[in-house]
Amino acid sequence: MEIAKLIVDFIGKIIWPVIVVFIIWKFRKPIAARLKDIKEIELPGGFKAKLDKLEQVIEAKIEESKEPIIDQASNIETLSALNANRKDDNILLAFTANRTQKDNLKYNIYYDPIARRHNLPFKYIGLYADKNIFAIGELKKIVACDYDNGKLVQTGDYDLNLLTKEEYDRIKGIIESTSSYDDIEHGIKFFLVDKFYETDYAKASDYPIRAKKYIWLDQVEGFSPTMTAAQIATLLNGKKWE
Repeated sequence: MEIAKLIVDFIGKIIWPVIVVFIIWKFRKPIAARLKDIKEIELPGGFKAKLDKLEQVIEAKIEESKEPIIDQASNIETLSALNANRKDDNILLAFTANRTQKDNLKYNIYYDPIARRHNLPFKYIGLYADKNIFAIGELKKIVACDYDNGKLVQTGDYDLNLLTKEEYDRIKGIIESTSSYDDIEHGIKFFLVDKFYETDYAKASDYPIRAKKYIWLDQVEGFSPTMTAAQIATLLNGKKWE
């Protein structure tokens, strides 16, 4: 009985945030109509959202809520589709990089478990640590591969022959040199950027982000979709975000 009670309590803690977010998503249009004078709302867990981005944000949060129970072996995402659809000139995806930032900056790569989903298209990656986005780069490729006997081995549907020698060597280099985690030789996808440019884009609130956060750059004064990653890093330097 005690084990059954623990299981029920655990399921309840997982399910209730999903139910709340689903209800908000289901009735998003009447809610938005009635709250048209409110420019920002706060969702459960301290997550703030602009109303004009409400539908996209909620859909992303619903998917993120599934991540802890994703089975890695059966949910490898289609990387060719992700590469094809990742471009949104207005979206930056910030990842936590507390332990990996030295390697991220050296190889211009961010890496993540292959089973973790990223559900909105994005063009830029931000590296986040200590309540601050400290570097930004333009995403070029997303590659899933393992490492075996000194060589990269394809694990998803991404053709490793599409990599340049320089890109291949960068992935191989970060796998061989990283000391942040015990094993990034298996079950990892690699986000290759042109270059990470330093910036200082600080989080205004004390509530830290969990793993990642989507940021709409078109809400930043002075932003243009024609900007380079270096120009965006300069634009955001010294600014704050919620």
